[in-house]
Amino acid sequence: PGYPGSGCAMAAPMETLPTQAENEIFFQDLRGLLVEMAHQSLEGKPSEMTEDEYLEHLEPILNTLASDCMVKQPENLKSFVQQWVEDKHNDQKAMEGVSPFGRIAMQSWKPKASMEESPELQGLRQEHGFLQEVLQSSERGRKVFHAVQQRDRTGLLSLLEPAHCESSVVPLQAQPVQRGFSALHNLGKVLRSLRHEGITSASAAFTYFSPDQDWTIPVPRMKLQLRRMQVLNGGEINQLLQYLDTSGIGRISYRPFRTAVAEFLAISRDFHSALSPEEFNAILCRIQARLQRTGMTFSEAMREAEGKNSLPGSQFMQSLRNLRLGLSNKEVAQIFNSLSANSFRVAGTTHLPNPVQNGQVSVVLFEALLEKSALENKLQDWAMAAFPRLREILGDEEAVQSALRNHAEPPLRQYLPFTGFAALLTEADPGITSAEIARLWCVLEKDDFSDEPLVRFEEFLQWINAEAPKVKSKKDHVFT
Repeated sequence: PGYPGSGCAMAAPMETLPTQAENEIFFQDLRGLLVEMAHQSLEGKPSEMTEDEYLEHLEPILNTLASDCMVKQPENLKSFVQQWVEDKHNDQKAMEGVSPFGRIAMQSWKPKASMEESPELQGLRQEHGFLQEVLQSSERGRKVFHAVQQRDRTGLLSLLEPAHCESSVVPLQAQPVQRGFSALHNLGKVLRSLRHEGITSASAAFTYFSPDQDWTIPVPRMKLQLRRMQVLNGGEINQLLQYLDTSGIGRISYRPFRTAVAEFLAISRDFHSALSPEEFNAILCRIQARLQRTGMTFSEAMREAEGKNSLPGSQFMQSLRNLRLGLSNKEVAQIFNSLSANSFRVAGTTHLPNPVQNGQVSVVLFEALLEKSALENKLQDWAMAAFPRLREILGDEEAVQSALRNHAEPPLRQYLPFTGFAALLTEADPGITSAEIARLWCVLEKDDFSDEPLVRFEEFLQWINAEAPKVKSKKDHVFT
């Protein structure tokens, strides 16, 4: 649904395409801001209305705002949103199609739009501009600035390391490695405890510790909450907090936290449930289908991204995610864990060597595994028969869209989380088993820019309309 007068149904091509990392950061910031706005507007919700009913009045506005933000890609997202709210609120023609509840919500957002930047923020902007100008004046400075933009802590430290201190490099590096491993082990204890409470993603775990509006957590606050969890002792808590507070300013940002979660998953083989060989093969088949649509092989894509023929496990996982192959963070970890445990064997792959050797993942051997997956994908064939049957149960297009919106993630309601997907299937077919739900979820491509596993409506609709992407192979598949 569009916002009246927005004029943004089609996104114009951008002159300069943002990098993948910039896209991901922008998406997370935008999603967080929209959620914040939705929660703020709920303060004006009439008591007789449910939250879902009230949010339905906001969705056309938030959807169009999100579209405008994605098209413009503003450097200062909050300032852009504030000005957008002000402009739309003063546009009588645009406001004609907005419901009274939508007007109330926009009125609640309007005070934010009229707020001027604080002197502190203005000072920070001036300092940032001066620092950028100085760094861009030399080759090394440009490398430093690039490392800061990419949040590359290791690269930044290596650039700042004095060249004449070689005698102290080795002993100084050994200690952080050991401390880092211990800190990740402590983080694993925390994540396991949170999983028992139904918290299964990095963003949800971060939110558990009550971040401020700038999406950072004061160290004292996180320390207190870690104590209340009673899974770490005092020394372990301090070690973990020092590892997460990468800037050393007493605040923990989301990106270092998420990076630490990914590092933990790379060294843990038992945190995520193991994939069955058929599920592993189905995910690989998804990767191969996505690569075929881009016209590249896996080796070509990895060579372009990394320039190497073999990668350490954690780097391989990060590269898989960065290639935007429709994989969730969890699926990336499960792929590597299946390879490490040598539990991925399916019919037709027993003669292939394991791509993981001595902690390194061979790009060439993994590509051979991808190509073989196209020949044996019984799970996809089964799903292609199961999803159209689901369509028959749900009914016409309007009924399908209604079911999707009822179980989608607010406030945009354009994505299905796993919980919503499972609820939708269970309501349609009470006899479906949790294993069957997991198998159907396994064949769906996940959103590339979300930290949590989310499936776009378009992907779900392709499957129930029997339009699922197929991998080109030399023989037809017949599921019996």
